[in-house]
Amino acid sequence: MKSESALLNSRLFVEEGQEIPDAITVRVVGFLEEFTKAVWESLGEGEEKHGNKWLRSSVDYPREAIGAKIDQFFLDGKPINWAGVAGYAMIAWIRVNHPELWEGVNAKNNN
Repeated sequence: MKSESALLNSRLFVEEGQEIPDAITVRVVGFLEEFTKAVWESLGEGEEKHGNKWLRSSVDYPREAIGAKIDQFFLDGKPINWAGVAGYAMIAWIRVNHPELWEGVNAKNNN
């Protein structure tokens, strides 16, 4: 685990030992480790609850799930679980970049 100082410096455009300016420029990539951990935990909870259901879902499922989360925010004021949304985005990314995962599933279902 990074020290608080190292973590802060990884999020800012400052070098170790440099004074942090009044107007700080924050780096989005500096939050990647923390965000990845949150997504990892969210995906783990989803796997425990749903198993490999995502492999059997429709191609539109990730988009629909993300849309539903955002709709809940605008319609009901329910906070958005961004780590969960990122998990759905990852499923969509896997579908685009690894279609071979569904080739075997589709062949099995057509027999």
